[in-house]
Amino acid sequence: MPTDRWLLTDYGGVLALHQSESDSRGLAAIAGMDWPEFHERYWRHRLEYDRGDLSPREYWDLVTDAPLPEPALDSIMAADIAGWIKPNREVLEIYRAASSEWRFAMLSNAPQPLARAICSLEWLPAIEPMIFSCDLRLTKPDPEIYQRAADLIGADPSRILLVDDRSENIEAARLFGMAGALYTDAEQLRSDLAGFA
Repeated sequence: MPTDRWLLTDYGGVLALHQSESDSRGLAAIAGMDWPEFHERYWRHRLEYDRGDLSPREYWDLVTDAPLPEPALDSIMAADIAGWIKPNREVLEIYRAASSEWRFAMLSNAPQPLARAICSLEWLPAIEPMIFSCDLRLTKPDPEIYQRAADLIGADPSRILLVDDRSENIEAARLFGMAGALYTDAEQLRSDLAGFA
């Protein structure tokens, strides 16, 4: 049976691979934009989208700087989601092997369309709760998001290990009282899990 230790995992860059450059270039092609400009604008507004401050239409209009026709909007949204749902099989294998020793929760910056797609992925391990920035209207590394996550999990922060691929998110979690493991590769992750008492 799982113990009182909680592994609070990020999604993108940990459970799933980052969206590739080739996927990003495909989005730029749908938008009819040069890739460097598209890439910069995609990330310039992404935290607002992840936080739920922008609707999909508002976000993509800011990225493309001109309203896309509905078919193109549907296409770019579908392609964006597809680029973020490729499993990181090494991490999944590690988590499945550790499932008898940990309870699993997720804390991810994600907009509503992607969050709903993630919830339906059959290749994810058993994770409960799945906590998304768009639902809390907060994004990592806002300190309040860690308090909200601990409350939803129902665990003392000292019993929670955040695994994330961004150092600023790890630092914020540690300041709140959680342990943090910066994901770099599978070998380091195994070591970090083994070292959490």
